[in-house]
Amino acid sequence: MHAWSSPVRRSFVGAALLAAPLEEISETAGDLDELFAGHARDLADEGSTLARELGLAARSRAFESGSAGWRGLAAAAETERAALLVVGCRVRGAVASTVLGSVSSGVVHNAGLPVLVNRGP
Repeated sequence: MHAWSSPVRRSFVGAALLAAPLEEISETAGDLDELFAGHARDLADEGSTLARELGLAARSRAFESGSAGWRGLAAAAETERAALLVVGCRVRGAVASTVLGSVSSGVVHNAGLPVLVNRGP
């Protein structure tokens, strides 16, 4: 799964562009939003492909989360009846994680299922 938030629909400037009276501007904003959605789907597909290559039963799902990313991931995992939630982490450091938040930390501390955190290479 990949939780994402639209910088087009979830920002003042993006919402203004979508509502612009010029059709070309609103269409361009919509196209940009679809580009972000497509990238989210690609990331979810990449993760499920890696899991399947390791012999796991996995499918991908990208969804827009209007709240904290960890909340969306935990809720989607519950809805999908996932047996395990694997998340990545950026390893920002304690200060940056405190200020910016940490999706992996939120999932680990709040998900109602086992969580595996992959620190990457």
